[in-house]
Amino acid sequence: MKLIRYIHPIGQGAFYTEQFFDEDNQRIATVVYDCGSTSNMKGIIREVDNMFDCTKGKQDIDILFISHFHEDHINGIAKLKELTNIKHVVIPLYNDNTRLLLLAALRPRNKGGNLEKLIESPETYFSGSHVICVKSIDKGIKQMSTPVNVEESEPIIDSGTLITMKSLSRMSLMWEYIPYNLFYDERLKCIVNTFQISESELNSRIGDKDFQNMLKSRTPIESINTNSLMVYSGLHETGINRSEGSHSPNGCFYTGDASFNNDIVGRISNHLGKRCYNILMIQIPHHGSGYSFHDTLFQLLKNESVYPIMFLSCGNYNRYGHPSPMVITNCSLFLDTRKCMPIIHHNNFFEEHSIRIVCEDRSSMLVLLFDINTFKITSK
Repeated sequence: MKLIRYIHPIGQGAFYTEQFFDEDNQRIATVVYDCGSTSNMKGIIREVDNMFDCTKGKQDIDILFISHFHEDHINGIAKLKELTNIKHVVIPLYNDNTRLLLLAALRPRNKGGNLEKLIESPETYFSGSHVICVKSIDKGIKQMSTPVNVEESEPIIDSGTLITMKSLSRMSLMWEYIPYNLFYDERLKCIVNTFQISESELNSRIGDKDFQNMLKSRTPIESINTNSLMVYSGLHETGINRSEGSHSPNGCFYTGDASFNNDIVGRISNHLGKRCYNILMIQIPHHGSGYSFHDTLFQLLKNESVYPIMFLSCGNYNRYGHPSPMVITNCSLFLDTRKCMPIIHHNNFFEEHSIRIVCEDRSSMLVLLFDINTFKITSK
């Protein structure tokens, strides 16, 4: 059994894929986390085309995780829908007011477009797919219990629900996905406080174009990405053959554009428990933005015997100044504390790039192949 994990070179955005193969190299499952770019639209179309060659018919995407509904994370999904059959879609649960605010910020430049339709009604936009909404962690985190097959999941689930796929369990492989949704109420509170406006007045003015433009231009940056679905991906420990000795970690923690603090990291770290020792890869949140980063994030990287892989996606010439030098410095200093040898080898990768910055350049793409039987890891 093999897993290939791709960090695609799409610039200012996010597009990450995981594909599982059997012993005959036949693909048995595909999972996607986000699909969009605002600096390289040709690149995102190219990557989707290359990843899902439809010359032999439409391929299946077993699960599409969407971190949040900003253009640079979703504007490639229309192409995904064109080339693939998306079976299940997992998104953060939004309340009606938050959805209205998202639409207000988007409408001036995307009136009537696919992105607006996706935000307005994901269930309609993904007609034929099973849409699952994840409650925010301020509503509580589900205790680890019996895994839920994505095929049998309820339409609304708690943060911390352990999701598996039947296609993998039939291959005697228990790969698990654990989503966490950050605070859908925060954006609404921030808007109400910033503009000193009641929720009822907000609803009455949400369709006013001038008010939409004001929302878009004056909303504090740190509130924009508060609502983000993070996902842990990794092999369940019962799938590890202990007789083979200590295994190489295989997990990845996707963060989207989440904003971190002590409380958030502490709650997620406690919930993941020993799974933190299985995290090899972690996405530096929000394209390396200084607004979203908090060094307590390193608490999720508990396996001190391995050299973790930190990655982020940003445009070569983005207008936000991503990645922040402060973020790169803090991550580099943390990585310097790991004196162990890297567990994968890539030409000059660890010598030149302690953090993999994936931009529009195809040479920046990171591809990892995990042989799940031997836990051997190679890099391309």
